[in-house]
Amino acid sequence: MTIVSSSYLIILVLGIVAALANLQSIPDIKQKKLLFQIIFYIGIFTQIATQGLQYLNASGRHKDLDRQFAYALFAYTRDDPKLLKDFASDTPYVIGYRLFKDNPPNFDAARYYFDKSIDKGQFVASSYYMLATIERIQHPNDFTAAKRLFGKAIESDAKYAGAYYGRALTEVNMEASAALDDLWMSLKYEEGDLICITINDPVELEKYWKTVTSNAGLNERFKEFQAGCMKH
Repeated sequence: MTIVSSSYLIILVLGIVAALANLQSIPDIKQKKLLFQIIFYIGIFTQIATQGLQYLNASGRHKDLDRQFAYALFAYTRDDPKLLKDFASDTPYVIGYRLFKDNPPNFDAARYYFDKSIDKGQFVASSYYMLATIERIQHPNDFTAAKRLFGKAIESDAKYAGAYYGRALTEVNMEASAALDDLWMSLKYEEGDLICITINDPVELEKYWKTVTSNAGLNERFKEFQAGCMKH
C-alpha cells in the first residue's frame, strides 16, 4: 500500500472512530423519545457512510491522476507536442515544463500552463518555482517578480529546497545576508546533493556568488555551508 493510500485509510479509520465515539451517549439517548433516537442513529450511520464515500472518492482520484501522469510521461518522452497536450490535458504542469525545456524555450506558452496548473491545485509549489525561474531568466536586472514568485512557492511548500535557492539568487547582489539565510534553508531541506554540488562549483560561484565570496564576513559563513556539504 502506498503512503498516500495509507493516509486516506488513516483518515477513514479516524472518521469512523469519531462517529462510533458517539455511541457512548446511548444510555442517555435511550431516555429520549423514539424519534430522537432514530435521528441519533441515522446521524452516526450517515457520518460513517460519508467517511467511506470520501475514502473511495479520494482513492479513485489518486489512481486517475497516476494513470494520467503515466500517459503524460510517455508523450513527453516521445517529443510529440500534440500527443503531450492530448495525454496531459489534466496535468498542465507537464506541458508547461516541456515547453520550458524546448530549444529555444517557449516561456509565454509555458507560463500559461503553469498558471493553469496552479488554478487546478496541482504541482502548485513547483509551478510557482517555474514561473519564478522564467521571470529570473527574462528579467536579469529586476528580480522583484521572481523573488515574489519564489516566495509563493515556499508558501505552498515550506520545505521546497529549490525555491529557497532560487530566491537566494534573486537576493545575493542586493540582500546578501538574506540570500545566505535562504541558502541555509535550501541546504536544510534538500533531499539530494545538487545544491551542495552547485555551491562548490567554481563556475557557479563566479556567476552567482561573487558578491558573497568577495566579502570577508559573508564569505566566512558561506564557507561554513560549503564545508558542511563536504561532510555529507
